[in-house]
Amino acid sequence: RILGLQGQVGTLTGTVSADGRGVTPETINTTFNAAIANVGYNRYNYRNIKASGSLRKTAFRINADVADPNIDVTLTASGDYAAYGPYAIDADVDSVKLHNLNFSEQHMSFRGKVVGTADNLNTDAITADLTVTEALLVSGTNRLPIDSLQVLAGNDGEKYVELRSDFATAEIRGQYNLMQLGDIIQNNLAPY
Repeated sequence: RILGLQGQVGTLTGTVSADGRGVTPETINTTFNAAIANVGYNRYNYRNIKASGSLRKTAFRINADVADPNIDVTLTASGDYAAYGPYAIDADVDSVKLHNLNFSEQHMSFRGKVVGTADNLNTDAITADLTVTEALLVSGTNRLPIDSLQVLAGNDGEKYVELRSDFATAEIRGQYNLMQLGDIIQNNLAPY
């Protein structure tokens, strides 16, 4: 029942230490270190996660290093968990095997650098800028090197999502539900 992820989150084994004061969002001011031996999520048992960070009121900053056989990532993330943003992420993804982590039915892997900011992650008013560089997406035997890919989302009177890369440029504008956008695109491309 944690964060509404019933059935998604499994057991967690690890050590967490914190130094600070306060227990409510209005008073908390702490730093923490964690060494997670394993944690279950989405029917996969992640291993070897190290994290450190701080929490001051509702603002957080976290540095994490995941050295699992199916995901090898080093990242820094920050934001305000009481709001829809702002958030920032800077990640160096050495390898993510999406099929093994139960996020894809096909064998698919990714590596690259990911840098992004989001002023608002409310799906009705998202404002974000995400850039992927020095990346490689592998699906089966197909390899797609990505020098640079930028995704912008916002609202300048109408909602928009822009994709800019070395291999494609696309833009979607109008009134739509962001959570349904993937299905809409897939249904329109299916006849082809």
